[in-house]
Amino acid sequence: MTLDNFYLKLEIKTNAKSKKINFDFTGSSRESSDNFNAPFPITKAVIIYVLRCLINEDIPLNSGILEPIEISTESNSIINPSKNAAVSAGNVEVSQALANCIFGALSIKASCPETISSALSKFKNTRIPFGAYANGFSSVKDLKFGKSVNVLEARNDLGPDEYSNFVMDWIGKGAKIIGGCCEIGPKHIKRISDQLHVNGYKTMKLEL
Repeated sequence: MTLDNFYLKLEIKTNAKSKKINFDFTGSSRESSDNFNAPFPITKAVIIYVLRCLINEDIPLNSGILEPIEISTESNSIINPSKNAAVSAGNVEVSQALANCIFGALSIKASCPETISSALSKFKNTRIPFGAYANGFSSVKDLKFGKSVNVLEARNDLGPDEYSNFVMDWIGKGAKIIGGCCEIGPKHIKRISDQLHVNGYKTMKLEL
């Protein structure tokens, strides 16, 4: 994940034998000379936040959540800086980017729904909760780096009913987080909610 002045690299690995999950940030940006550095406790706090969002249980907020978690970072990096590094922006901007990076690593996102349906078969045996949300573009081939999605065209065969059918398929394949990206609007989300309730699922509002 690359931002204006730093980048985050993340690989999430599971070990069935040790029952551990490793968040490997090796290769992320080095410590910044400005204040875009997140102290390691912030990195740990963001991981706790993401895990609590993914676990559909009322669990205590404490360090025990990290018991099965291993975190790999390089010393003097943007998410594990030296004790003399300036960190005021890291507590806000970097921490938010870090959350987005982790959520992105655990989700299949912003692809066409057919691609997501095909890709989810690769995730179904993982121990890590995962999610999926798609866009409603006919194609993204005209989208160039740094350009707006305004150059893209919406497809006309992905209404609320069609999209909710894709979502129910993703849930059947194990997705725990679902939603929509560009061209997926409130009517699509309402139809998804209706479908979930009809099929016996419960939804909840996250209080952040």
